[in-house]
Amino acid sequence: AFSPSPTTANDMAAMEGTSRRPAFNPFQFDRVSTAPFILKLFSLVDDPKVSSITWTADGRAFVVKDREVFERRHLIGLLADFPHKCTFQSFVRELNSYGFYFVANRDDGDDFDAFAVDGFERGNVNALGGLRRKANYGRFRRDNKRVATV
Repeated sequence: AFSPSPTTANDMAAMEGTSRRPAFNPFQFDRVSTAPFILKLFSLVDDPKVSSITWTADGRAFVVKDREVFERRHLIGLLADFPHKCTFQSFVRELNSYGFYFVANRDDGDDFDAFAVDGFERGNVNALGGLRRKANYGRFRRDNKRVATV
């Protein structure tokens, strides 16, 4: 009969270092009530090493300075569930599903893109739990009108 070898403490210690470290600190947030997209976005905007996305001067919105660099370097981390959809428009669509709105839009002649929503502010980690996806967001929205069947 086959009997697997018991796992020793040394084996466990060797396996411990093999896991990948997340790009953000998951213990900094309330993971039960905060969406992963919001956690990753907040960590990315708050990271001083990332120059393509930063906070505005008042800290109530964030600015995407260079769409192309942001798409190439950072969107795969935010929209990793759908790697073929890692475009700036997909990012904007995801922001819209959480209630973000344009403060400044490069398509309207501004020099950058800026987004804001109540509760997404610099230094206010506790308010992130209040950001939820819009109910029935997507292609199949429910409405109160019922189609009468014959």
